[in-house]
Amino acid sequence: MQRRKVISLIGGGVVLAASASVLGTREGEPLEANSSRDIAGNYDEARMAALSWAILAPSPLNLQPWVAQLLDDDKLLIWRDKDLWLPESDPDGRVMTISMGCFLEVFRLAAAEQGLNAQTQLVPGGEEGPLAQITLRSGAQPDPLFQQVSTRHTNRQSYETRLPDDTALETLHNEASSIITDSEIVEALRELTLNGMLTEVSTPRIRQERLNLLQMGERDANTVVDGETALAKMIGMQPGLSLFANERQDTQTLQEARMSLATAMRATPAYATVKTGGNSRIDQIEAGRRWLRFWLTATAQGIAVQPVCQVLQSYPEQAAHRATLYELVADPQETVQMLGRIGYAPPGKPSPRWPIETRVLAS
Repeated sequence: MQRRKVISLIGGGVVLAASASVLGTREGEPLEANSSRDIAGNYDEARMAALSWAILAPSPLNLQPWVAQLLDDDKLLIWRDKDLWLPESDPDGRVMTISMGCFLEVFRLAAAEQGLNAQTQLVPGGEEGPLAQITLRSGAQPDPLFQQVSTRHTNRQSYETRLPDDTALETLHNEASSIITDSEIVEALRELTLNGMLTEVSTPRIRQERLNLLQMGERDANTVVDGETALAKMIGMQPGLSLFANERQDTQTLQEARMSLATAMRATPAYATVKTGGNSRIDQIEAGRRWLRFWLTATAQGIAVQPVCQVLQSYPEQAAHRATLYELVADPQETVQMLGRIGYAPPGKPSPRWPIETRVLAS
């Protein structure tokens, strides 16, 4: 029997989503990274095929806040799961909305691969409604960037000191707002992004927000996988989470984690930004689309990427860091939506995904 999970949507609605046992996975178990990529596209129904690729989009803490509602034969609504909102670290929902933009762009690429144009109306019902309404129509041409969707991942390792060559930098700049290689600015950003991360982990209510997520998973007995809750497994794959769980770690472990983080952040040869002229929901969605395309372009060039956006978060403890960042990389009329470190590094390990059936509303 399918287990049903109540999903709360932005706007106050509540729906029941079927959490099916699919392709051999246990109920509620996240698919391992390689499995989710192997299964992607393996659906006859065009919308499900595109959605199975779209779930590979990046999201904060790998929370995957998207919910799809299928309508008629060719339409769907895309909602935000408000249970996965981060009210302390992302109080205005900007980061969540950017991740939804990434999701929409992968969906568009996956639909185009099937020759379908994803005609998208953004925020059709205002803030309290779905984030997007999509209608599929024939006539799209495949986009070469789609070939990078399955290999894109966050690489948190130390990067080589060498910069990408001029041709690669120009290609990246076609998608990003700026590629920063100036040695003085890069050095300032290394320390700034590290301090932003350390501010995040030393702010009690932000740390508690992360711990609450883990405890939320622990309360659901159906999510236990290999001695861990599925949610803990999903989020716990993010290196550095032990910095949040200081009540569970000894001092030496915490010190080693901080040193490892500092080593990686200081081994960064360049940065990329995506900026917009405003900061509306549509601006944020478009920033997510552009960031996703930049990331896929970098992946095609063999260049590693890690978002380092803690300094952009809007809670008060980051305000001084955010102001410094704007002085370094932005003009007065610009909103910096994304900041990432880029360089060369050995491939990292992709994060797992919930099966798509757990993110599609039951009819």
